[in-house]
Amino acid sequence: MPADQPDNPTPKDDADWVELLRGREAPGAQAGTVAEARALRAAMIAREAAAQDSAAAGLDALLFRLKREGLLGPARAGGGPRPVYLAMAAALVAAIALPIAWQMHGTREDDAPYKTRSLAPALRLEAGDPQRTAAELAKALQAAGVPVTSTSAEGRVTLRGTVPPERITEIEAVLKRFGIAGNARANLRIEVVRSGAAP
Repeated sequence: MPADQPDNPTPKDDADWVELLRGREAPGAQAGTVAEARALRAAMIAREAAAQDSAAAGLDALLFRLKREGLLGPARAGGGPRPVYLAMAAALVAAIALPIAWQMHGTREDDAPYKTRSLAPALRLEAGDPQRTAAELAKALQAAGVPVTSTSAEGRVTLRGTVPPERITEIEAVLKRFGIAGNARANLRIEVVRSGAAP
């Protein structure tokens, strides 16, 4: 632990550390907290890149270890390991690698932190002028304490934001005020489309 960081971090130190891991600024954060969080973030980003390149190498390493430990047994007359063991090894790799890859997969916007994609459908709002309505909705959501990002494509505007649990009631009131059917959830995604547009 760096010298300028206390032995017992305060809740503010923890909050600053989390914000820095997310790639956001943390004004007033201690230098030690900043250094530690940035180093850990850089390591996580590097590990993700390495993990994406090493799926085949991981299978080779697993097979080598299984052979070394005698779990694959002697080779068959056909020359290769038994198909049952290959299937078990593949299942083991999939059971370990897929959840990790699923959690790490996300979108990056200007080297923003990893964001998991929501499996829930987007909330939908039809409007005569999607750009204007989306801007008004974004302003209302931000006033209720949820910063949102906006992307535009093919005549639709998509608003995304993360709703803290303590803000769900306020956000649901904003959704109701704009006539959006559905409940607020942690990963909020709202599509504003032109009235009468296909889903």
